[in-house]
Amino acid sequence: FVNTVALRGGLSVDTVFTAICNGYLEGTEPSICKQCDGCSDFETCIQKKKCNGRGGGGVSMHTFMGSILLIAALFGGAAFWHYRKTREDMRDQVRGILAEYMPLEGDDGHIGSPMDFARKGGTESLMT
Repeated sequence: FVNTVALRGGLSVDTVFTAICNGYLEGTEPSICKQCDGCSDFETCIQKKKCNGRGGGGVSMHTFMGSILLIAALFGGAAFWHYRKTREDMRDQVRGILAEYMPLEGDDGHIGSPMDFARKGGTESLMT
């Protein structure tokens, strides 16, 4: 029992130390409880009376936000590339379809683009 609370599981330094420190009211706990708050190895922290490294191994907010912005930029670039490629592919498909139905060679033997007929407003006859 620690602070009239039964501890469950194995008794380790971490479990007992945390139970003792949690028994104090906020602001009244000993300084060692504040110094070892968040330590990954309580035993070493208690012996040295300070915590050299915090547990969790987290990253800074700048690193996190920079990573998020980099990933967003990469996805944005990929989306723009996909949009341009899809647009080009669709343009090629439309040109191919128009080439099947529009005359490619005029009366004078001039081979024009499939869009020439459409650009002239459809004033020429398709029947020759």
